[in-house]
Amino acid sequence: MMETILLPYPVALAVYALVAIGGLFDCFFGFKLFRTTLSMLLGLTAAVGLGLVAWEWSGGHWITTGVSACVGLLLGALLAFQMLRALIALLVGGIVGLLAASALQNEPYWMQTFGPWIAGLVAGGLAALLVQPSLLLLTAFTGAFRFVFGLWFIVGGPDAFGLMQPGVPLWNDLGRFGLALAASLLLGLLGWWFQQLQNRPKED
Repeated sequence: MMETILLPYPVALAVYALVAIGGLFDCFFGFKLFRTTLSMLLGLTAAVGLGLVAWEWSGGHWITTGVSACVGLLLGALLAFQMLRALIALLVGGIVGLLAASALQNEPYWMQTFGPWIAGLVAGGLAALLVQPSLLLLTAFTGAFRFVFGLWFIVGGPDAFGLMQPGVPLWNDLGRFGLALAASLLLGLLGWWFQQLQNRPKED
């Protein structure tokens, strides 16, 4: 069993501040940030890959290597949106599968075994068909959750993510977290609406 890593209070405070700031950006700009980050990572990966191949193939010719790296950078960035569909399917399917596994802990063994897989596959398939709406919802609400609970810790709230001792288990006492969960929901709706305005199709 993996030992829980506990942090000193100043370090935990800095971690929660980063969680809150990152959550706020994700809540309101998550779709654009995700696409930009994915494009950069894929572009750099393709640039390095093609550059290394060209270097070996051309016997260390710098111009050939440089041109190949630039082509790889461009191709990786262009392919980012196509790969986004598969990545969103995996993310949504994984999250739904984990939630289903948690909800089915007291159910019969066959349901515990197959239920999370079925739920994850169905959710992932639907997400693949609805890439942009899925990512807007995912970033808005997970970002809102991280912002609210990160900020709550900074102003004296509980250690919701279990980084310090003694930790307060979040899901074992939902009554105490009702207000924070409601705030996360409202902020998530606001972030989702704001992202919808940013990413709606432009009229000709």
